Amino acid sequence: MSRTQQIKNAIHNARISIEKRQDHHLILPLRKALWLSFGPIETAEKDRAIKTEGYECRVELALHTCKKVLPVWNEHLSDSDIADRALKAVDDYLNEKITFEDANKLANTLMGGLQNGGENDDERRAMLVGYACVDLLYIVLYDAFCDDIEELDEELDEWDYSMYAAGVFSNGYPFLEERASDPDKLREFWLDYLNEAEALI
Repeated sequence: MSRTQQIKNAIHNARISIEKRQDHHLILPLRKALWLSFGPIETAEKDRAIKTEGYECRVELALHTCKKVLPVWNEHLSDSDIADRALKAVDDYLNEKITFEDANKLANTLMGGLQNGGENDDERRAMLVGYACVDLLYIVLYDAFCDDIEELDEELDEWDYSMYAAGVFSNGYPFLEERASDPDKLREFWLDYLNEAEALI
């Protein structure tokens, strides 16, 4: 099967699942299947990601996703530059203006800066944008984490950029009863996510 057909199949399966599920959530195993359909994950020394065609697609999809929710950060946490610094580091690393070691050190620093949390619901929601942007930086350095293919979002202590962004966009999570996402907004988010993935073929 060709790479293009593998990607199309992954997107098709994801769309069917979104429509079938009452919460319209694109579960993590199907997201990982999509990421892997772009191509295998290849790494060099220090687990540094090798910039393959699949890597470039995964990075481009993650970058689009983070930029989609960035306005929420700018609205509620404009006094902080964490999200902007993460996105700038992504651009700098991809254009070889910053080393792997310096980018990794910055990613760890920025992640630490997000640990304090927000003072209200709007700020806490905006903080998720910061987590998404820093996770994007880690993806640029190490590529997407696609081990444990059957693992679900609700089983994790920390999520990937797409789940953080989905939480921002839908104002909640499908697996948290006390903070449930809006199913229609979640459906809108994930279908747009798949459209962007399809545009990369």
